[in-house]
Amino acid sequence: MDFKSFFKRSTIKTGQVVSTDDSTQTNPFLTFQSKQHQEDHSPQNLVKMNTGWVSVCNGKNSATCASIPLKLYYKNSTGKDPQITRFKHIDKKLIKNICKSANLELKQKETIEEILDHPLLKLFESINDTMNYYDWCELNFEYLGLIGNSYNEIVYKDNIPISLSPLLSEYVVPVANGKIQGDISGYLYKPENKEYKFKPEQILHFAQYAPGNTLIGRGDLETCMNAQERYCYYDQYEKFLGINNCRPDWLLNLKAPKISEKDLKDYYRQLMKRFGSVKNSGKPIIVAGDMDVKNLGFAPKDLQFQVGRQWSLKEIAGSFGVPEALVTVQDVNRANAVESTNQYLRYTIYPKMVKYCSKINEVLTPKYDTSLFVWFEEQYLENPVEKITNTIAAYSAGIVDRNEARSAMGYEPVENIDENTTDTTTTMPSE
Repeated sequence: MDFKSFFKRSTIKTGQVVSTDDSTQTNPFLTFQSKQHQEDHSPQNLVKMNTGWVSVCNGKNSATCASIPLKLYYKNSTGKDPQITRFKHIDKKLIKNICKSANLELKQKETIEEILDHPLLKLFESINDTMNYYDWCELNFEYLGLIGNSYNEIVYKDNIPISLSPLLSEYVVPVANGKIQGDISGYLYKPENKEYKFKPEQILHFAQYAPGNTLIGRGDLETCMNAQERYCYYDQYEKFLGINNCRPDWLLNLKAPKISEKDLKDYYRQLMKRFGSVKNSGKPIIVAGDMDVKNLGFAPKDLQFQVGRQWSLKEIAGSFGVPEALVTVQDVNRANAVESTNQYLRYTIYPKMVKYCSKINEVLTPKYDTSLFVWFEEQYLENPVEKITNTIAAYSAGIVDRNEARSAMGYEPVENIDENTTDTTTTMPSE
């Protein structure tokens, strides 16, 4: 069955991976689950689960990735300056870092130049008429964290991409080629009872691939769905506990057979006068023999969910690769915040950026020139304690002078500071 004849069919459900042969298959991640479980974990429902700590962690990943600037590079194999209006030579250290992170190998005369002016850079400046690069990139990573896939329509002019339009990825269905494993022959987009059909070259498809499927990805949320569901249950339980069981701290039971409304109001005013402010907290209450005071606190089982919430946070943050120190304010100081941030960049953000840039280099950059590629620079925070220690050691060893040490510490240089410094070094007399 060819691509056109496939799209004449109208029995496709959103969330399926559809084959162009005579059969369809559901998401392989969910085939061992019940029908109800598959519906609960559909892309639409996964997007609705973007609340609480899932939203915090996914948003932090997305915003951090979107804030990392991409640079356009040219792999120069001729040894001559590229025939492009604006470019910049980069130092050997940066070239080495790029080759290491991008898994590039340069031959003897090859080098890398940074391109400063190019149609692809202009495309990234303005993705389309209504969206800038930051918003577009953030949206893509939001979808990747939730459902593992993000789809964008590529708009061409003279076979050159001129804009990118993000799709509501929960409504996109990849069309699998039944003859070639892992091959996609098209995409079906069905938002709000509408239907759009795209060929593979019209879609930029970012995916977080995982074992079991070579066509679509799996989001971080799917690995912690149980924790997120428990967290939502805790919210619902405590919400309705408050609605159905709201109560004061204690009850004053008057055993008189009949009390008028006026007397009840008088009792209430007297109680509020004696115990109703902060300055009266902790005061004992003395009652007559015909009165009884009862404690109306919650049962222990109604208060145990705080522990469950903490474990849910740990599981959700771990699934999204976000250190707890970056989402809570408990036991955080400057040193461990720096270390947590560096761990976060090294093991979560930069691996995501590698996949992201690799897909752009696979789909977009070859449309302009096969020697072009986009990449990013890895930058880590410096531990302030180590920075001070290393600077002092370098000065003591004579590696840097005082102004160089001051510059390393972020201070302005002082004129003739080394000439005005008394040498306190003690020289032992010779025999």
